[in-house]
Amino acid sequence: MTYLGDFSATAINNLGQVVGYDATQAVLYNGSGLSHLGSPSGRSFAYGINDSGQIVGQYGGNQAFSYSGGVYTNIGTTNSTATAINNAGQITGNVTTDAGFQGFVYSNGTVTSLTPANATQSAAYAINNGGQIAGSAGQTLNEALIFSNNGTTNLSGTFPGDGSTTAQAVAISDNGHTVITSRDYSTQASHSYLYANGVTTGLGGFEIVAKDVNNAGIVVGGDGLGAGFLWQGGVMYDINTLVTGLNGWHISDAIGINENNQIAVLACRGSDCGTLLLSNVAAVPEPSTYAMMAGGLGLLGFMARRRRAAADKA
Repeated sequence: MTYLGDFSATAINNLGQVVGYDATQAVLYNGSGLSHLGSPSGRSFAYGINDSGQIVGQYGGNQAFSYSGGVYTNIGTTNSTATAINNAGQITGNVTTDAGFQGFVYSNGTVTSLTPANATQSAAYAINNGGQIAGSAGQTLNEALIFSNNGTTNLSGTFPGDGSTTAQAVAISDNGHTVITSRDYSTQASHSYLYANGVTTGLGGFEIVAKDVNNAGIVVGGDGLGAGFLWQGGVMYDINTLVTGLNGWHISDAIGINENNQIAVLACRGSDCGTLLLSNVAAVPEPSTYAMMAGGLGLLGFMARRRRAAADKA
């Protein structure tokens, strides 16, 4: 196990670098050590990182930023947050206005609003290397959308109505696999779906909250009841059953997965909570061979670090 430091992880890139924030500022774990990024003003939060190590987030409670080579660059106006960055340097995020959230994309020095003409609000959560953006729009952010140069794709009509108050596309892989989450605030039920190749598939469960997906269609997240999950090919797995050598750690949530099948997860061992980076992850086999996986052919190792109970994202 490698102790990464006392911070809350938020994203992982294909090099296994992890960003997040601690009690005072944004941090980066680069595979060999932990760096604090500082802040031009007030507390800082890192929410995204690309494969070049460029980082985005928010500082001072109200300013979106990009960070590279030790330099902070403001993105957009105040009351903004940058949520993700792709390998081309395109950044997506949100501005809070009197009308609510307004999603944006930043490219080549220009900020472009994502709010459709028939909506009062929009939000952007992720961007892939093709420039497709996973987000939401509507009067109450009740429609899950993919934004692209060709317009918008409304995903809310691709899955059965579940009575949800809100719906968001929260993650998107380079080949367009998209994670959708929805929530019905009257029943407090959360649902998650995977949109791939024009078909939307429900992940099952009452409190499933998916967080990320890679090109192989592996979805990770939390079940809302205290366990992280991995979903692949229509089968839901408790990640705890796939990992060898946990040494008493219990995985409660999965934050992100990269194209090398490394997974950043939250875990606790007794009263000591932290984050594990699961490495050397093999593709999950068909259920007929799952018994072999449980016998020790699953995740081969992990790096661990403690963290305080994470504060809510700004």
